[in-house]
Amino acid sequence: MRTSIRIARDTFLGGTVAWIAAHVLGSRFLEGSTLRPWIEGGAAVTFSSLAVLWRVERDVVRILDGMSRDLMQPGYELRSSPEPGALDEMHDLQLALDRLLSGFQVRMARDAGERDRLIKILNALPVGILELDGRGRIVFQNRVLMDLMDTSLRAIGRTPVEVIRSGELQELVDAVQTEGVARSADLTVLDPTRRNLHVYVLPVKDGLIVIVEDRTQVRRLEKARSEMVANIGHELRTPLAAILGYIETLDQNEDLSSEDRARFLSVIARNSRRLERLVRDLSRLSRLESNQVAPKPEPLDLAAVAGAVLETMGPRTRDIQVRVDIPPSLPPVRADRDGLETVLLNLMDNAVRATPAGGSITVGAREDHDHIELWVEDTGPGIPAHLRERVFERFYRVDAGRSLGEGGSGLGLAIVKHTVLQLGGRVWIEEGARGGARFHLSLPGWERELITQ
Repeated sequence: MRTSIRIARDTFLGGTVAWIAAHVLGSRFLEGSTLRPWIEGGAAVTFSSLAVLWRVERDVVRILDGMSRDLMQPGYELRSSPEPGALDEMHDLQLALDRLLSGFQVRMARDAGERDRLIKILNALPVGILELDGRGRIVFQNRVLMDLMDTSLRAIGRTPVEVIRSGELQELVDAVQTEGVARSADLTVLDPTRRNLHVYVLPVKDGLIVIVEDRTQVRRLEKARSEMVANIGHELRTPLAAILGYIETLDQNEDLSSEDRARFLSVIARNSRRLERLVRDLSRLSRLESNQVAPKPEPLDLAAVAGAVLETMGPRTRDIQVRVDIPPSLPPVRADRDGLETVLLNLMDNAVRATPAGGSITVGAREDHDHIELWVEDTGPGIPAHLRERVFERFYRVDAGRSLGEGGSGLGLAIVKHTVLQLGGRVWIEEGARGGARFHLSLPGWERELITQ
C-alpha cells in the first residue's frame, strides 16, 4: 500500500475516533455548552495529527534510520527485496540507494586497483620519484627514493629540502614552481652518503613531479676511465721516450764505442720488453673484465702448479729464500690451469719485487671447509691497511718509483683479482708474520664441485 493512502487512512480513522469520543464525552459533560463543537473539532484534529506523526515515525523515520545505520556498516550487502513491513516507497528508496552505493563501490574498487597498479609501476622504476602539492609539500615518494636517500614515510607533508639536504634542489623546485617551466640540474648531496644526482623537475596540475637519478656509479666509472687513459698514456710514454731517445743517440753519434752501443741497445731492449708486457697485460685484463676469457675448470694439484711457477721464477729468487708449505694431502682445487698459473706468477713477481736480498717468501695452502686457501707471504715493507683494497686497481702502486724502476706494468694485481673472481673465489691482503704483505686466495675445492653436480 502506498504511503499517501496509509497516511490518509490513519488520518481519517484517527480523526473519526477522536470526534466520536469527544462527541460522547461532550453529550455527557458539555450538554448545551457553546464550546462543545470547538472541543469536538479540536480533538479530531489533534488525534488526526498524532496518527499522522505516528505513522510517519513508524514507517518512514525508523526505516530511514535503520537504512542509514546499515549503509555505514563496512560489510553492508545490497538487497533486492524489501524488509518485512517496509513501505513500497521505502523499498524503492532502498533500492535506489543500493544501486547508488553499488556504483560507488565499483568505482572505488576500480580507482583503488588503478592506484595500486600505478604505485607498483612507480616503485619498479630505476629512478626516485617525488610528487609535490601546490604548496611544495611532498605527497608521494616511491621506494627507490626512500632507499636512495634513506627517507621514511615521515617525509610526507614536508618540503624537499627537509628530506634531501640540498639547498640547490630546493632552489630548483622553487624556480619551477614560480616559472611553470621544467628544469634539470646535476647535484651533489652528502647526506646520508656522498652521491651525484641528476634531478629533473616538471610542473603538473596542482603540483610538481621531481625525478631523481643516481649517477654516482656513472661518475665513478667516468673518472676511472679518465684516470685509466691518463695512466696508460703515462705508462706508454715512459718506455717510448727512452727507446726513442737512445735510438736518436745511436743514429746521430756514429763514433760511439761498442760498449756504449751495447748499453744503449740493452736499454732499448729492456723498455721494448716492458712495452710488450704492458700491452699483453692490458689485453688480458680487458678480456677478463669483458668475460671474453672462458675458464676451463679442472682438478689441479696446487703443489704441482706452485712448483712449476717457482721453477719459472728460479733465476729471480737466487738471493731470496723461498719456502713451500703445502700439505701433500691437500684436496685438488677447482680452477683453470692457465688462470691459476697466471695468478701465482703475478703474486710471486710482486713478492720478489717487494722482498730485499736475504729475505724470504712463503707459499702456503690449507683446506678451509669446501674451499682451498692459498697465500703468498713476503718479508718486504708491507702494505698499509688503508691501501690494501686500492692495490688491486689498475696501475696503482704503493711505491711507484721502485715499481717503475723494476719494470712492473701496474696491472698484475688487477689481473689477479679478476682471475680469482672469475674462478669463483676471492682475494684479500693481511699483514705478514714478519711485517711484510700476505696475499690470500680462496678457491673452491674440486670435491665440492662433484657434490654439487
